[in-house]
Amino acid sequence: MYNNRLVPFTQLMKCHTQYFDPFLRIHTFILRGDGPLAFSERHYIAIMVCILLFCAR
Repeated sequence: MYNNRLVPFTQLMKCHTQYFDPFLRIHTFILRGDGPLAFSERHYIAIMVCILLFCAR
């Protein structure tokens, strides 16, 4: 994946291919694919969601 924090999560998800494949496609599309928002805006929204959901990291 894209950073070291997602590596353990990715390894865990790989055990569940039924969920991992759709997750990876959606994650890549939302954060890396072509869309109406710039990459910086997408990542800003992701940070705001993490704050809203009280993500630990």
